[in-house]
Amino acid sequence: IDIEKSLPGSRSRAALVLLVLLLLSSCTPHPSWRADAPVTPRGRPLTAAFAALPTSLAPYGPHSWYKTQVMPLLYEGLITLDANQQPLPALAVNWEVSADGLVYTIRLRQEVRFHHGKTLAAADVRATFQQAMANQALAREGRTPFALIASIETPDSHTVRFVLKEPYAPFLTKLTVVSCPIVPHDSPSTWEATPPGTGPFQLVSFQPGQSLTLEKFAAYWDRGLPRLESVTLRAVNNAQTRWHMLQSGEVDYAVLDPLAQSTPWAADTRDVSLVTSAPTGLFSLVFNTRRQPFADANVRRAFALAVDKAALTQQVLGHYGGPVQQPFHPDTGPWYVNVVDPAPDLGEARALLTRAGYAAGLRVTLPVIVSARLFSKTAVTLREQLQRVGIDLHLELVAAESVWQRMQQDAWDVLLRGEESPVDADDVYFVAFHTARVGSSNISGYHSADLDALLSAGRRTRALGERQQIYRQVVHTIHKDRPELYLFMARWPVAWRQRVQGYDANLLRCCLLQTLTHIANQGFKTISLSD
Repeated sequence: IDIEKSLPGSRSRAALVLLVLLLLSSCTPHPSWRADAPVTPRGRPLTAAFAALPTSLAPYGPHSWYKTQVMPLLYEGLITLDANQQPLPALAVNWEVSADGLVYTIRLRQEVRFHHGKTLAAADVRATFQQAMANQALAREGRTPFALIASIETPDSHTVRFVLKEPYAPFLTKLTVVSCPIVPHDSPSTWEATPPGTGPFQLVSFQPGQSLTLEKFAAYWDRGLPRLESVTLRAVNNAQTRWHMLQSGEVDYAVLDPLAQSTPWAADTRDVSLVTSAPTGLFSLVFNTRRQPFADANVRRAFALAVDKAALTQQVLGHYGGPVQQPFHPDTGPWYVNVVDPAPDLGEARALLTRAGYAAGLRVTLPVIVSARLFSKTAVTLREQLQRVGIDLHLELVAAESVWQRMQQDAWDVLLRGEESPVDADDVYFVAFHTARVGSSNISGYHSADLDALLSAGRRTRALGERQQIYRQVVHTIHKDRPELYLFMARWPVAWRQRVQGYDANLLRCCLLQTLTHIANQGFKTISLSD
């Protein structure tokens, strides 16, 4: 199969979306609470172009990377994070944590209003979490803290007290808009609607997957913000088209593609500024360790020695990426561990395959989602590299639905995964490798009693230094056993016209992005447009 020729060039480029969630993100949306009260935005909006937009804005509906792009514009969490991924006040003004790490007392900001005029109170926070906790699908997701909450108390109208079942060190970092957007207590219990939020913009119109128009929320609690009257987001799946629209002035802001190309993106006009982000997002190969051949660690290690990550990254991303050995970039604060990959060694890879009983080689199947160009380029390059040691990587074009079904039936060998850059070490290691997560987020099926003990200790321990020591052991264990082979991170080109004033490009240069556009769009609060 010639997978590159099989993919239409006009299809949308790959986004940083966990493969298992690609199907879920296509759910049919339900009407917004504002659908019967349209708002006409004043003045020309800032217009931004992205490869894709969400098909639903339901804050507690199926998670997708596309939706995290727009959540900070409509909603807010109790906490936000600074450049070092440390908690800062958002809807909360301050908090206290008990000595045993089980009780979090959070005081809310006064005079915060939802878009429909109601004032934020502790009852809204409690109801938000209680409805989310009652949703078993949400409770099982590693991105949320709901399964760890024993009770929620409201001592007064602006104080919320969370009591946990066990100590959970990253709890505050989970109270952001990405995991826990706050909505009114009288919101629909189905979580399929788009309830009002407290964010800097409110919804005007929404064409699922195509466009989204927002208007400035005049009663926003942070006085003087936002400075824009309105924002329109458009889905334009071809990066060259987005670039031409930006140059012509049809759009003001665009996120381009990180794929390698003969001529890198460049601002060839005085009217456009262009910044390449720091590495963000994580791409990897996940092995099904529940069945052969990948139940044998020798086969997984052979893959690791046969793949030349530097050459792979250059072929797929060119200037716009870098190989990685773990989920964290060296500049991403406390969780980076200095672990070094051995140089590619084809001879040793063949020896490991022989030791595992595959001296004559082996054939494994890698499903590749039809519309994911970045994944397809990665798959083709991996196939070429693995052929050198007798591994036949059969590439099969499939729909996202097929990948989900195979995962449910455990009918797969290896998967390509792209996901958001993690905030806390627990976000990636416990979620992906603890035995308790087998059958949900631990899709590889990997299990190790020793690793389980480390991962449980890592989330219970509050002292940063002790947690760092624990995760150093975690990283070295994973690096040795190879249940997942980390490949590269991408660097995303972002451009905007000069009429966009006050945009903080340092948001893009920061290496601590959970998702590029989630952080970038927070900058939309502070920018303005010149005439």
